[in-house]
Amino acid sequence: MILLLFVSLITVFHSVITTTVDQCTDKTIPQPIAVRVSNCTTPPCDLVRTTTAVLEIDFEATKDLAELKAASKAFALGVETVYPLPNDDVCSALMNGECPLDAGEVVTYRLEMPILDSFPKVHALIQFSLVSGSDTIVCFKVAANVVDP
Repeated sequence: MILLLFVSLITVFHSVITTTVDQCTDKTIPQPIAVRVSNCTTPPCDLVRTTTAVLEIDFEATKDLAELKAASKAFALGVETVYPLPNDDVCSALMNGECPLDAGEVVTYRLEMPILDSFPKVHALIQFSLVSGSDTIVCFKVAANVVDP
């Protein structure tokens, strides 16, 4: 009984600490259920050079999904840049579940994103999408500042 209470409290605590994110331009694409960016609840999030930013994205599969890829873009200084992720295979980084996903299944994707020393110190708007074939399953934007350690 005590163990069940402890696990429940951890689950509630884990789900409460979320990062505020914005909807993508296409309002028909769902946002994730919740997003957690390491050390950030209210953007702009500081992305510290020479470290690894961790994002946890809770989302619901809107249809049956055999595979799922992650993509990101950064918008800074009037320029849009595709940010290549070190591992864009969402299925290999699910924290609770595995592909194929069934429609309605709720899972968490963990993304580890290296913030390289070569990144310029700028304010950016970063867009993350989870994509299956030509369909975008979820999309969100978060403001960030690339900063020195």
